Parts: sequence; C-alpha cells; structure tokens
Amino acid sequence: MILGAGAVSGLLQYVFTGGRVTATNQAALESMAKAGGASLLFVILLAVVVAPLVEELIFRGVVLNYFFKDGPWWLNVVLSGVLFGYFHVFQQFQFLPMIQYSLMGVALAVVYKKTKQIQYSMLTHMLNNSVAAISLISMALHH
Repeated sequence: MILGAGAVSGLLQYVFTGGRVTATNQAALESMAKAGGASLLFVILLAVVVAPLVEELIFRGVVLNYFFKDGPWWLNVVLSGVLFGYFHVFQQFQFLPMIQYSLMGVALAVVYKKTKQIQYSMLTHMLNNSVAAISLISMALHH
C-alpha cells in the first residue's frame, strides 16, 4: 500500500510537473543532513525515531480515535491522512507533496485500523522513513 502511494504520488508529480517535486520540509532535512556529523545523526534520529512516534500518536492515536471516531471507517482514514499531509506542508503549502504525504497518512491509518495496534503504524512509519534516511546518508557521504 505504501509503495502504491509512492508510485501514485510520483506519477502525479511527473504528469503535472514533468519531474519530481521536493517538499520544503524534505529539502530542509536534506540541507541539514549534508552538513554531516552531528547534524546528520540528529536528522536520522528525528526522521526515523522521533517523528514516527510523535506523528502516529497524534494522527492515529488522537485524531483517528477522538475526532473522527463516529464516521465511517474509510472517511476517518481519509481525513486523518489529509491532516497528516497538510501537517507536512503547512509552512509552505505545496499541493503535490501534500498528496504524497496524505497518501502515506492514509496507508498508515489503514495499518492502524486493520491491526488496532498503534505500534504497527509506528513501525511502518519508521520503516518508510528509514528508506528515506538511507538516501540522506548517501547524500551526506557524497557531498
């Protein structure tokens, strides 16, 4: 599902822009990672451990369970995903990155809804961000 969300997002970006759009928050992480050393370590810790734990507690633990609990399950999942997407682009709104993050949020919400265990959405989120962290490490090493 996460791979599918990434594929759909990449396809939309290619169709509408002819290439890949880097979200502002991703560009900031890449900039910090390029500094290497402690900055790289901080970015990896933040992206792979802290953000997935905090974001899943907020968007799945609180938003999904308390704000959208009375609606149909699929509407809860979509609304939670869109809020997750908006959270990642609200400082400098970018539509296509919001779609990308929203699809990821939907995928994580489905994991949570299907398993009823927040640790599975946390682990899935960590795994996703770990893959992205590999490119940050590579970028820092080849900078």
